[in-house]
Amino acid sequence: MKLMKNEKIVIGVTGPDGGGKDFLQEKAKENFNFHIPSIFMTTNRPPRDPKVENKTCLNSNEFKQMLEANELIGVHENNGYQYGYSLGDIVAAFGNGEKFAFMELNAAKQAHILKEFPPEINMVAWIGLLGEEEYLIHNMTNRGPLSKERLAKKVRMGHEIMDAIKRLKEDEPEKMITFNIGWHNRDTMGEKFTRVVKKLVGEEE
Repeated sequence: MKLMKNEKIVIGVTGPDGGGKDFLQEKAKENFNFHIPSIFMTTNRPPRDPKVENKTCLNSNEFKQMLEANELIGVHENNGYQYGYSLGDIVAAFGNGEKFAFMELNAAKQAHILKEFPPEINMVAWIGLLGEEEYLIHNMTNRGPLSKERLAKKVRMGHEIMDAIKRLKEDEPEKMITFNIGWHNRDTMGEKFTRVVKKLVGEEE
């Protein structure tokens, strides 16, 4: 892929819960000799435990003000709360000359984000993770106990996201790259994911 000099590149990563999105991004980061930021969402839901929280949590009025000022993109609702990405956070991710950044996206609810990036930001691709239900359930339940209802909801949402990935692959074949996840060695999977990322940012070996 031919990229323009000093182009600000975003790679979207989307997939079901239990698909290993965080793991794959971290494995890719280990294979570059420069800092790669991850851009996290802004939301109006209450904050969780600081040890696990990776979103910027605002109160409803603060979120509304950002929304009305057109300072958020990829806005969507989930479980009664609103989520989106701050344009300020996106621009700040490249404040020290970073070459590219990761963004975790929900393919089922954020397909519109492709048209919302400022012109200086190039979202070169989504990487959409696809896997079997049994594998996803194994990973989700390995993290800790889940109620039957909660697990069923996560599985249902996972299928919605994977169906959306497949639709986007048909509608935006140059933007959506599908990546199969499964029972094979995690390190091998990480290496394959890294090769996909390196190709996207013009760093093929």
